[in-house]
This record gives sequence, C-alpha cells and structure tokens, in this order.
Amino acid sequence: MATKVIKSVTCDPCEKKGEEREAVGKLEIFGDEYDVCEEHGGKFRTWFAEALGSSQLAAQTA
Repeated sequence: MATKVIKSVTCDPCEKKGEEREAVGKLEIFGDEYDVCEEHGGKFRTWFAEALGSSQLAAQTA
C-alpha cells in the first residue's frame, strides 16, 4: 500500500505570533529564507520598495 505525504508550509512571521497560516511565497535575503503568507509578502514588498526608493514596485502593491 502506498503512502501519500502532504506537506504544508506555514508563514514564519505568523507562526512567531502563534498563528498558523499557509505560506504562499518565499523571501530570501543573503541566504536566509523565510516562508511568508500573502499578507506578509505584501508588507515586505512595500517595505523594500520604500527603503530602496522603487516607485514602480510601490505602485504594484497599492
């Protein structure tokens, strides 16, 4: 009989807050990897756009 393994990846920032939310993306910074949900992915995208002065990236998140 075959066994099917289903792996669910949770959002690292949500998990730190004691919540469980499925990660839909990955953030990698100089070799460090973070799994993020859609909400946290959007927040990080906005933070980086503001920090790096990318108005095009900021407009995409609005």
